[in-house]
Amino acid sequence: EHKLSDILLLTICAVISGAEGWEDIEDFGETHPDVLK
Repeated sequence: EHKLSDILLLTICAVISGAEGWEDIEDFGETHPDVLK
């Protein structure tokens, strides 16, 4: 499990990087797993 703060950070980073939807955020998370550590 991941902390809520980690998930929010991942989401914010993904949106700043140009994510436009949940699939983009998921893709960002898969390519940047270090954000969730």
